[in-house]
Amino acid sequence: ATSSSEPVIFVMPEVTVTRDLTGAWQVDSHREYRPRLRLSHRYLEMLHDPDTPAEARHYIRQKIAESKLLIHALDNRQSTIEKITWCLIRLQKSFFEYGRQHLQPLILQQVAQELGLHETTVGRAIANKYVQTPHGLVPFKFFFSTGMENSTGSMVSSQSIKQKLQELIHRENPAQ
Repeated sequence: ATSSSEPVIFVMPEVTVTRDLTGAWQVDSHREYRPRLRLSHRYLEMLHDPDTPAEARHYIRQKIAESKLLIHALDNRQSTIEKITWCLIRLQKSFFEYGRQHLQPLILQQVAQELGLHETTVGRAIANKYVQTPHGLVPFKFFFSTGMENSTGSMVSSQSIKQKLQELIHRENPAQ
């Protein structure tokens, strides 16, 4: 519970992972909810207008080039987030199938190697971003944790250990 003096923070997931009717995983990047950036027709018209001073046309050309780079970078960023999500679906299949207790140990480097990206690129792409999963809204960083070997010799993520401990504590009799 939060006190009334704490601000409420609303989070919009970058992507939502669901299953379709055939059972195949789907990744929705919510592109329709993001503002669409485009170049102003007014400035494009000014660029081709012979009455526009040469200095102004040069300035407009420069700003159009910068704007195209920004639009391209934003599209590339969204594409990277989608690729990371698909990679997480492959590497954390047990989590997506069965829930938090089945989260596997995973480090950024594994995802970076699989996608052919630098580890810092993956880290920046997922920083402060969330994904809606069949098991709740979680930050992307949730999928990355170290692990421990259990009694059967398989690896268990520290997140799934924490989840199991929370369940055990919740089931305890508070009077004892």
